[in-house]
Amino acid sequence: MKGKLLAKGDDATGAISPDIITSRILAALSLKKIDVEIVVINSKNKSCVLPQNICGSKLPIFLDVENDVYVNDILDIESYIEKKCPEPVLTCDSSLENVGSNLYKHFLIFIKNNSPDILIRIKNELTDVNSQLEKSGGPYVNGEHPSLVDCIIFPKLYHIERYFDLTGSQPIFSEDAHPKILEYFLNMCSSPFTISVKADTETLINHFVSKGADRKSFKKK
Repeated sequence: MKGKLLAKGDDATGAISPDIITSRILAALSLKKIDVEIVVINSKNKSCVLPQNICGSKLPIFLDVENDVYVNDILDIESYIEKKCPEPVLTCDSSLENVGSNLYKHFLIFIKNNSPDILIRIKNELTDVNSQLEKSGGPYVNGEHPSLVDCIIFPKLYHIERYFDLTGSQPIFSEDAHPKILEYFLNMCSSPFTISVKADTETLINHFVSKGADRKSFKKK
């Protein structure tokens, strides 16, 4: 299957948005080895790039080029590519999709106010993720093979790790408290299917600022 992913872009850098929904889809498409063209949509080209019949739809949008089918909901996109490209199977126990379910929500609160109480909640959620990795035996959240839950959790972990690094804070993944997360994170960062999840520093900082972070808090440019 050949596809196009119409995704929000950063107006300042021109790069694709590093938001976790777009990253989740990109990771899944990569695992499925789907030949996909990424079309970055920004304020300058939106009116001329988006087809009229989907111009009001929320990004990202997936287009199955061969069948001229547009899909624009994250769950519908995942269901569609799973149906059209059944191998490798990415579905897993639905309970795994709830691992660290409040992690990113707490992270988005934290970047706005740096609350110590919220930081504790983040670390507690990380402990739950670490426990699941211990239980699964790794190297992935579901065990030996990557699955949808990796597409979900890795972009969140990536944002959290990069935020704490870029603000000059202490590393958020502790060797003592989160050894399995640290191992998982390093493994995923070197994995080919997560290449599209990573973002350049400026685009990532712009994304954090759009979510309420103070631009002055970033030490590394």
